[in-house]
Amino acid sequence: MTRKPRAWPVVLAAGVGVAILLALGVWQLDRLAWKQDLLAQLAANISAEPVDLARAEAVAASGGTNEFLKVAVRGRFNHDAEMRMISVHDGGPGWEIITPLITEDGRAVLVNRGVVPDQEKDAIDRPTGSVEVTGYVRNYSGRQGFFAPENDPKSGIWYWWDVPAMQANAGLPAGARALDLVLQQAPEAEARSFPRPSPPQAKLRNNHLSYAVTWFSLAAVLVVIAGLYLRGQMKKTTA
Repeated sequence: MTRKPRAWPVVLAAGVGVAILLALGVWQLDRLAWKQDLLAQLAANISAEPVDLARAEAVAASGGTNEFLKVAVRGRFNHDAEMRMISVHDGGPGWEIITPLITEDGRAVLVNRGVVPDQEKDAIDRPTGSVEVTGYVRNYSGRQGFFAPENDPKSGIWYWWDVPAMQANAGLPAGARALDLVLQQAPEAEARSFPRPSPPQAKLRNNHLSYAVTWFSLAAVLVVIAGLYLRGQMKKTTA
C-alpha cells in the first residue's frame, strides 16, 4: 500500500519562505521611499539660499538633514594648522586642502578649500584677515577604509576623514567651539588659483527598487516550484 504524501510540510515551508521574501521586498520599498526623500532633501539643500552655521546646527539638532546645506560664514583661516588629504586632480595625484576657520563668534569649523595638483602644492593661495566663505555642509562617518593607511597628524597628512582627530590637531585658540561638521567650499566662477573647490555631488546608491523586484520575483518562483512539486505528488497518488 502506497502511503499518501503529506502536503502540509511543503505548504508550511513554502508559506514561511514566501512570507520572508515578501517582507524583504516590502522593506526595500520602504528604503526606496526613504532614499528618494533623502535625495530630494539634498537637492533642495544644494539649491537653497545660504544660511549661517547656527541654522545648520539647529537643523541637525532637530533631526533634519543638513548635509549639503549651503552656509555662509565669516572668519579667519588658521593656515598654520593646514591639513592635506590625498586626492586626485585631472587624473593625476593631488591634495585636498583643509584649513580650520575661526568664526567671529568663536566657532571653529574645518573648511575643505578644494584640490591642488601635487606639483602645485607649494603654490597655494592663503588669504589672510577676515574672509567670507560659502560652502556646503558635509558630515563624515570617520570610518577608515579597508586599504586606507593610517593618518599622519604630525605631518598634517590625512588619508580618510577623522573629524575629531583633525579638530584636535587644528591648533584652535582657547575658548573656540569646534563643530563636528566640515564645510566644502563652493566653487567660484573662473577661479585660477589653487586650491580649486569642486561642485557638491550627492553620491548615494539607490538600488532599492531592483532589490525589491528581486525579492518579489524569488517569492513568485518559490510559489511556482512548490505548486509544481505538490501537483507532481498528487499525480503519483492517483496513478
